[in-house]
Amino acid sequence: MLARKSLYFGTGLMVFGLLVFFAELSGENLFWVLTPYVLIGLGLLFLISPTLLPSNMNHAVQFIGEYRQYYSKSIDDKAIFLGIGDVDLDFSHVHLPPGETDLKITCFAGGICLKFRNDFPYRIQSRAFVSEVREDEQKQEFIVDGFEKNSRLYAESDSRLRIQILSFVSDITIS
Repeated sequence: MLARKSLYFGTGLMVFGLLVFFAELSGENLFWVLTPYVLIGLGLLFLISPTLLPSNMNHAVQFIGEYRQYYSKSIDDKAIFLGIGDVDLDFSHVHLPPGETDLKITCFAGGICLKFRNDFPYRIQSRAFVSEVREDEQKQEFIVDGFEKNSRLYAESDSRLRIQILSFVSDITIS
């Protein structure tokens, strides 16, 4: 699934490069040519994305703003679609069901804050054009690259959480 998304992303970059090349040859202002198409594409993405999910997966869609969730009991598979804004998720008191629970976060630009307790089994997989990841006192920056992190107990735990993040620009804080 991730390889297919990378293929689409690479194809999109090549098409964008060709558009820039032809715009330079013709003298057109590329911003005014592409802006309507980008806005239409983002609108279609937000309309179609929830319908592509499995039927048992809950989802939340928000174009602009903040999405905050404090999990105090249990968590189910969920997908969060956010245009521009922040996602704050607190897993410090959550009970995980047996097996692997999936949480998918898709956003165009935003900050993502994830809070875990020390003995929480999780895996974070992030793909972004530009991203910055902060954990404790460390900061890492990525450009057109992925980030992956497993907690100490992820491999040996019967109940675990997998978080997949797909964004254009993201600022991820893990605490």
